Amino acid sequence: MPRPPIPNMTLDQALQALLCVDNEARNAATEWVDMQREKDAPAFCQGLLEYAALAHVALHIRALAVVLLRRVFILSHLDGNALAPFRPQLVQFLQSLLSNPQIGDPAEGRNIRFLARKVGDAAAYAAAVTFKSGGTWPELFQLVGQAAVDGTSPERRSTGFALLSRLLESGHCTEHLEAARHQIVQTLLQGLADPNESVKEQALHAACRACTSASALVSFQAALSPLALPLLTLASRSHDSSVLSSLHEAAEQDPELFGKPRPDEGYNGPQQALQLLGPLVMDEEHEPEFRGGAASLMMRILKGAGSKWAKKNLQVFTDAAQLAASLCAAASDDEWAEWSRRSDEFQDPSHDISALGKQISQELLASDNAALQPALAVASKLLAPNEQKSWQARLAGLLMLESVLEANGKGVKPALTEVFRTTLNHMKHDHPRVRWAALGVLSLLCEEFGPQLQV
Repeated sequence: MPRPPIPNMTLDQALQALLCVDNEARNAATEWVDMQREKDAPAFCQGLLEYAALAHVALHIRALAVVLLRRVFILSHLDGNALAPFRPQLVQFLQSLLSNPQIGDPAEGRNIRFLARKVGDAAAYAAAVTFKSGGTWPELFQLVGQAAVDGTSPERRSTGFALLSRLLESGHCTEHLEAARHQIVQTLLQGLADPNESVKEQALHAACRACTSASALVSFQAALSPLALPLLTLASRSHDSSVLSSLHEAAEQDPELFGKPRPDEGYNGPQQALQLLGPLVMDEEHEPEFRGGAASLMMRILKGAGSKWAKKNLQVFTDAAQLAASLCAAASDDEWAEWSRRSDEFQDPSHDISALGKQISQELLASDNAALQPALAVASKLLAPNEQKSWQARLAGLLMLESVLEANGKGVKPALTEVFRTTLNHMKHDHPRVRWAALGVLSLLCEEFGPQLQV
């Protein structure tokens, strides 16, 4: 049976049909759009952009035109020469949206912001293609930056940061971002301090995108340091796990994300970060996932610029030992099973909150024998035989003992009899995780002391 011909329709009719519930009408409109794209992609893009600029057309229809615009850019593999003519029009259209007085109107503002983001998506793609062909798009970043720091309109600032977030996560504009990295960081800092909560929220999203987008941009990574502490401060107030994840990702790329301690200038970013993270991990009212994220970031800082300072400060170790106990006590049996499964599945110890506590302790014990006594004191308290301790707390105490033995087994010798007896007692505990941990400690004791072990 011959295929029916594609019906003639206007762009307006096609866009209306794409949004209707009639499958047959939608399919016909899709075929018509594909036919226009194949016939003359640049001319079709021009028509879409002109249509999207029509003020009398409903915003959701104009948004669809812009979505199609980017789709045509990509599917038609248009090169920089083909997209270059759209540069001034896209930027001009974005400017008109950002300056639209209705952006502050609750009824229309959301639609305008959505449309502005879609135009930003199309502009980001076009920017990347034209850059590879020798063109540059400074207007785009200048426009977004101006909107983000506009002094009179919170709605415009909010939309500016939403656009910046889109540009950062698009992956299309890396060269431009790298060139404008210092300006972007300063703009983000201004947004994070904005008095308007909506603007601050959008700036926070954009800053997180900056952290996660930096992995491919070495110079961009180095520029992010001023953002680290303000972001962590906001995370500590909002209890937002996604911010901690973004910071952790950035810290993996740059171990000195929080800067190097500069005592002569009174600056110690790693110390301030650890002081912010400690209470987040210790607070039992937080979700285990949030506390685990804070502990994971803490571990990353300790492995980087914060390690030398932390190893000279025994209070940090004592706090780390206590937070390990707190982390263990935070999780129910079901949560333990989930953390353990994720840890095994992804071979990533950051998914096991007890392992994180132990790693923090090990990192501090590795080159600081003076920290052994605080560790033993914390472990003894957690394992005290005459107190009603939860299995999680006892597990944490055994993890502390294991850390001490792995760091410096001989340091346990003055308390060897007590440690040995305590370990044997916990081999009879009801909970399998406690028994397994006690077995690990016993193995290390036998390896270190052998025949010297006596009850």
